Amino acid sequence: MREERRNRSATEKHIRETFLHMLESTPFDKIRITGLCEAAGINRSTFYAHFYDVYDLLDKTIEAAFECVNEDRPKDYEITVEHLWELANLEDLDEFISHESELPLWHRFIDYGTYLPLVKDPFICQRMVQLIYQEKRHVFIEVTIGGSLSVKELENLFWFILNGSMAINQKKGWVKDRSWFSLQRNLIKFVIAGCDAVSSRSPSLKGSTTNP
Repeated sequence: MREERRNRSATEKHIRETFLHMLESTPFDKIRITGLCEAAGINRSTFYAHFYDVYDLLDKTIEAAFECVNEDRPKDYEITVEHLWELANLEDLDEFISHESELPLWHRFIDYGTYLPLVKDPFICQRMVQLIYQEKRHVFIEVTIGGSLSVKELENLFWFILNGSMAINQKKGWVKDRSWFSLQRNLIKFVIAGCDAVSSRSPSLKGSTTNP
């Protein structure tokens, strides 16, 4: 039984890796299960033994990517908005860069070449935004509630922040250089100060906990 589970896990990983490799040259909406199976050296029944369809494969690949990117952080590690504010206000850019592992998840994908095809595909990138939004919107609401905005307005604000962050990375070509770090430092200030402006707390966000 243990060997069977190990083999199943290895096969699923192989299919995901083949899928990622195909995404390097083929848009997601052009990938077909038949072609994927040929590239992976498996038959269709093997594919369907592990995934319902190509969308299930996509979501499980994204899930594996999230887990991989977060592995660099200590277990139970949490980011506070106060800490992000302190990082963003570091005058020394090199010191800010030394804390790059503490940036939000969607920025850290740049360091994982294996998963870059996911964020570079427009459809998949939007799917990733949706998944992050679904998982983290309640955290954003918890740390900003109390101002003049309704829950629905806060949800829309969080959606704007996520899409804006992805758009900036796409514009930069998912290349992390000094100008990228300088831009991220300013954007963190912009987002936190903006959220403070619509919250009645003083200081409204700093000290609240989130784990993006």
